[in-house]
Amino acid sequence: MSDRILEYLAEDESVRERWQGKIGRGSDETTFAATDRRLVYLTDGTDFKDISYEHIKSVESEEDDTPSLRGVGIAIGIFGLLGALAGVAVLDAVTFIAGLLLLGIVLLANEADIDNASEKKQKITVIMGENEEENLEFKTDTTENVGAVLSRAIRQ
Repeated sequence: MSDRILEYLAEDESVRERWQGKIGRGSDETTFAATDRRLVYLTDGTDFKDISYEHIKSVESEEDDTPSLRGVGIAIGIFGLLGALAGVAVLDAVTFIAGLLLLGIVLLANEADIDNASEKKQKITVIMGENEEENLEFKTDTTENVGAVLSRAIRQ
């Protein structure tokens, strides 16, 4: 976990909890910190934002039920492997190479899903206003109950 986020804190500010997550689909890995004053986050791309707890109305936390395409990816990977084997059986180099490429692409695309298959993800929504666009929504696979940590922080 990146310690770079500590550079953005005031000298007398302390971190209560830190975790990794993602804002939106396909975004950079983001480091979040709940301090004694605010919620701060920093992406791998160095985008930084902080939200004072006085601007947060509430926090919602739920298990992320976004369907995973891991099963579909594995099926396509098996199809690619069968294509590669068929290419060997009929001595067709083009079919063999195409099958291996398909298998490789699927394995790379599903690497994160396979690594995190046993971990449950949390979907956290930080509500800051009446308008949905004002809210911050992110996903994390930390074992900490991030919703509870943030809820306690904004109430203290």
